[in-house]
Amino acid sequence: MPVDKIVENGQLTGLRMQRTSIVGEQVIAQKELLDLHSPMVISSIGSIPEMIPGIPSVGGIFKISQPETCLIDGFNNVFAIGNAVTGKGNINESIKHGREVTEEIMETHLDWHQQDYENWHRQTAIEVNKNINTIIETIQKQKFLADEVIENILAQVERLQKKSGYTGNFARWVEKNLPPRLEDMIR
Repeated sequence: MPVDKIVENGQLTGLRMQRTSIVGEQVIAQKELLDLHSPMVISSIGSIPEMIPGIPSVGGIFKISQPETCLIDGFNNVFAIGNAVTGKGNINESIKHGREVTEEIMETHLDWHQQDYENWHRQTAIEVNKNINTIIETIQKQKFLADEVIENILAQVERLQKKSGYTGNFARWVEKNLPPRLEDMIR
């Protein structure tokens, strides 16, 4: 775990880490320190949840009794999603987790039936229809870019994609260009 920063000539050049071990459900700090130098240190934008009195937790994440719906242990109608369950700091993983679990919660705990979905869609259509004139006016007021400007932007994007080796498959490009990860450096 990070315990200090390494600064050289006024520049952040790495992190001082302290080795840890897991004993039962506890993270135990060891005496050994490790300096990890890196040309770049990126802070995660995700976060570990703040614990809430009365909500059971294990190792800094909420304790769940049903992995597929992330039902909080000891409750029949309280759920957790994203970082609150995964503990991960990756916002994309948390968003994906949240969507998947929310669908599962709707299917298994909210007892929605075909009529419920139809009512929801009907109410949504009513709300959209109430605002349709405002939506149309807003779109009509928009100033759109000229075709040549859009073509120049697309050409610039294509040039930059070629320069970076991007071929159209984002997942494959990320895998190929992923920078070293801290957890891989300290093993």
